[in-house]
Formats: sequence, C-alpha cells, structure tokens
Amino acid sequence: MNMGEDVNVIMSLIKTGVHGEFSYNGMSALLAWGLDYVHTALLILTVVSAVYVIIKRREFDKTQIWSALWLWLLMLASYIQFNFAYPYMCTADFRYMLLWQPASAALIAYFTDNCRINSDSRPRRYSFYVSAGITALFCGMCVLHFC
Repeated sequence: MNMGEDVNVIMSLIKTGVHGEFSYNGMSALLAWGLDYVHTALLILTVVSAVYVIIKRREFDKTQIWSALWLWLLMLASYIQFNFAYPYMCTADFRYMLLWQPASAALIAYFTDNCRINSDSRPRRYSFYVSAGITALFCGMCVLHFC
C-alpha cells in the first residue's frame, strides 16, 4: 500500500486486508501478489455467499443467517459512508471493516456447508470444491506470508 499513489478504495481494501499499510521488504513479491489475488477471490466468494444466503434464506436458521447478514451489510454500508464522508486514503484501510471478517466467515461457511450437504447437483458440488479451495489457499498463503 502506497499512501501517495494508491487512490482506489477497493484496491486499498484488498491490499490492506492482507498487508496492512506496511511494506514487507525482503519478502517474496510472488507470494505477496498471489495473496492479493487470493484475497480478491475470497472477497468475491464472500459477496457470492451473501447473495446466495439472501436467495436461499429459507434453507437456513433465521437467527444465524440474519445476524451475520445484517452485520455484514451494516459494516459494508458504514465503510462506504465513512469513505465518502472522509475521502482520505487512510479511511480506506481494512481495519475499519474488522467486524466484517467474522460475518464474512459465517456467510462463507453457510454457503460452503449448504453446497456440501446438497452436493447431489454438479454446480453445488463444484461450488463446494471452489469455496473450500479458495479458503484453504488463503489460509495457507497467509501462513507462508506472515511466518
């Protein structure tokens, strides 16, 4: 994250979500860029999971789904409003989306578990493999990057 050059809020959200506002000198550039792409895939998976949960909400426990979904939507709306109210690059940091992480994890878990349970159809079976693969790849790359 380069505070003087980076002006895109979405890219700042992706970069600061895994790297913070720091530069890791001496680390593998391939691993850092790869982690950015995997984090992007995880964020896309989060949005897909949220949409899926909204569409298929009757298949889930209402209390669990609505608490995770409302927290996720509230954090997203607050983040967007915060960036409009204070248009500085430091407000685009992922640290302001902290509660978004457990809500995102819950939504991805609901999506993945529903695809696993109902794996009789090919699209759901592949969705399970893709979502589990993205999550595992993200976890593994984070361990390699930070340890």
